[in-house]
Amino acid sequence: MTDPNMIDFYRRAAGLQNAHAKGHRFEAAGALGRSYYHSGQTRRRSVLAPVLLLLVLCCLLKGVIYQSIGAQSYDDRVAALHRGTVVQMAGAFLMQPEPITRFIADQIANGLTKMH
Repeated sequence: MTDPNMIDFYRRAAGLQNAHAKGHRFEAAGALGRSYYHSGQTRRRSVLAPVLLLLVLCCLLKGVIYQSIGAQSYDDRVAALHRGTVVQMAGAFLMQPEPITRFIADQIANGLTKMH
């Protein structure tokens, strides 16, 4: 004759083994397990750092272009964009040489003259 308690025990043990195979873990009541140290909350990443990096890279690219083709040619090309479509006018607004672009271009030019 089979013991009903043993049937229940083997059924529960099989359930625990299946759960363990799926990656579930058991924590005893009152013990400081993984859930105590890792509450499951993920850290939210900041959007500010990638946006600032993109802004700095765009300014560097504009400065390199401004220095490589020259101020007059750059200004002529931006002026030509002002006379274009709405999208080209938006590009002209973004590509206008601001003081940061001029500063970067001057630093590049100074670095190149020191190298020669």
